[in-house]
Order: sequence, then structure tokens, then C-alpha cells
Amino acid sequence: MIKESLIALHTRLGNTLDRMKKSKFDFPHIKMLIAHRVVRGISQRGIAVEIGTSQPTISRIMRQSDVLEMIQEEEKILIQQTKDILNEVSNDPRFLQEFQKALEKELLNFKRFL
Repeated sequence: MIKESLIALHTRLGNTLDRMKKSKFDFPHIKMLIAHRVVRGISQRGIAVEIGTSQPTISRIMRQSDVLEMIQEEEKILIQQTKDILNEVSNDPRFLQEFQKALEKELLNFKRFL
């Protein structure tokens, strides 16, 4: 009787521990990967395929408060990187000349359609 009770208790404890195991999406590096991909414009479906899950799972993860914070931080980083690049190229005379030529070419192409 005692032996059977101990076996039953051990089984229940094992089942409880199995349910408590973390999902692969509970790890910060996976959540950060999702946030990074979202900010870079990758679709939820694309992220799901890459990670090996479903689009609804990605959607659910993206609504978690810690992931929302990660997305906001990633957006700040991307905005700063964009500003840095724009500052760098705006001071480059070669870039400005090439940009002006490309703009003139596009305007000429646009005028053809008028």
C-alpha cells in the first residue's frame, strides 16, 4: 500500500515537473530574435517558419510585455542607426552627386508618363 502510494506520488510529481518545463519561447534570446525580426520588417509567418512554429504563436509572443519592450528597444536602435547613416552619407559629396543624378533620371522618366 505504501509502495503504491509512493509510486503514485512520484508519478504525479513527474507529471507536474513535465508541465513546468519551459517552452523554447520562454528564453530571452528567442524573444529577442523575434523582436529583432519584427522591427526589421519580417512577417509573423516568416518568423514562424524560421523558428519552426505557427504564426499565431508568434503573434501571442509579440503581445507579451517583455517582448513589446524588446521591440521598442530594437526600434530605438534602428532609428539611431538610420540617423547615423544619413548623417554620414549627407556629408559625402560623391553620394550627393549620385543621388542628384538618380533623382534627375527618375524625374525624366516620370515626365515621359505625363
